[in-house]
Amino acid sequence: MKKYIIFFSLLTSVVLASCKKEKKDECIETITSDILSADGPSTGLINQDINFTLTYPIVNGCGKFEELKESNEGNTRVVTVKSKYTGCICTEVYGTYTTTYTFKTSTPGTYYLNFVQGDDSALVDTLLIN
Repeated sequence: MKKYIIFFSLLTSVVLASCKKEKKDECIETITSDILSADGPSTGLINQDINFTLTYPIVNGCGKFEELKESNEGNTRVVTVKSKYTGCICTEVYGTYTTTYTFKTSTPGTYYLNFVQGDDSALVDTLLIN
């Protein structure tokens, strides 16, 4: 009888272990995309939306635009584009895409817009606000 209980316990353990669900591999990554170009005016008015068209790459079929990030330090703005890649198996599609960055301030002056590229470099635009 004791052998049957041990055998049954062992069999139950094996069956329950085989039913355990494995967590799916989820391939999700958010990266900073290099800003290839930033097109916009060099002057503007206070309290006015000033739009810049930013061009950035998506390097495969799993990528899409995630968000724009901006940090401020005095009259300098640092702008980055974040792209999100979702999927473990992606098509080999390279493309450039655009998004709009909107600048607005209530203080006149000269502003420096640093649009981040890779390797700690940036496209720098100077914007005069009257």
